[in-house]
Amino acid sequence: MNVRVNTQDLSLQAMRSRKMRGNASYFAFTATPNSTTLEKFCQLQPDGTFQPFHLYSMKQAIEEGFILDVVANYTTYRSYYEISKSI
Repeated sequence: MNVRVNTQDLSLQAMRSRKMRGNASYFAFTATPNSTTLEKFCQLQPDGTFQPFHLYSMKQAIEEGFILDVVANYTTYRSYYEISKSI
């Protein structure tokens, strides 16, 4: 029997299997805060700029496995072309 796999169905199934429990909270952080975020979560400096009270760096988040390193497998078009041409 030939069963065709539907990627959308697989995605929905995965989302349902990870349904958030009633007593759990999920938090997301952005690396590009807007002015409202700065006002709420930073300390106003004498010069009018905002200084975060805590820094969770991208490097730390990658090392801890919370986000992926988007440049880990980065390849330039020229390198890709040379590799594909040699194969």
